[in-house]
Amino acid sequence: MNTSERRELSAEEKLRRLVVGLAVECEIYNRRRNPELLRLYSNPDPEEIKALYERLITSEDHRDREVAIWLGLAVELPPIKIDFRDLITELQEMEFILFHLLRRVDEEAQRDLSDWMNYLANAAYSLRDGFLLDAKSDMNRALESSKRESVERAKVNSRLRYEIELLQAETSRRFEELKNLPVSLDLPEERLDLLMGIQEALLKLMRRYYLDHIGRKYDLFPYVVQRLNSALRYAMRRDVEMERVGKEMELALIYLRERGTKISEEEPAALAREMLGEIERLALRVED
Repeated sequence: MNTSERRELSAEEKLRRLVVGLAVECEIYNRRRNPELLRLYSNPDPEEIKALYERLITSEDHRDREVAIWLGLAVELPPIKIDFRDLITELQEMEFILFHLLRRVDEEAQRDLSDWMNYLANAAYSLRDGFLLDAKSDMNRALESSKRESVERAKVNSRLRYEIELLQAETSRRFEELKNLPVSLDLPEERLDLLMGIQEALLKLMRRYYLDHIGRKYDLFPYVVQRLNSALRYAMRRDVEMERVGKEMELALIYLRERGTKISEEEPAALAREMLGEIERLALRVED
């Protein structure tokens, strides 16, 4: 995926590619390979992005919905009105009820109810702080937690059934309310080319390591993934100087130079050399 071989993209096309790349990253972390998503990354057509978003956001699989939440950053969603104060209050009330249910269920259900409770709490904090994308993701995970088998088994107890079913219904309703809330990225336009370069290197390494299982026994590669991920996130923020982005890349380069040369297996060694070259070129662009 060498951008130099493609026609020059407009700023809007670059932004869409970056958004689809964030969705691809999410998919790879879930150890899934979606050919349609990869095709969209190569050709981020707005109508196709919207069609995939609309299909995945209604999926029963929380991993599909998570991908859709990212894709939604590139979709023009109609404005909706949400009383955030009321929503935060209700999420806190649901958290309180779940806390008191914990001691009334078995150990497995306690873990799942605790996850559910924590995701609701995180969603409330995210909403309060204005992190709407995080709030969507938290509510998605809360919905997934609310449907786990141990939670369903706990409903056999008639004394618990009413409360759990009420909480499940409200969690679902609140996710439905939040999922189509318009959220957009505000990225520095002068950094878009660099952002695409960092993202391409990151996704290449993630695919090779997590999906193709190259170099799985070496801690070098997940460390470099973390550094590239941090560099990408820092570069996306207007309030972060490029020096911080360069520092993350330098940490990745130090690790690659120290550890990569010690790898004897052919494929992992080749991957380490390839990433070293790519990150060195990216680091030079950061310095410019």
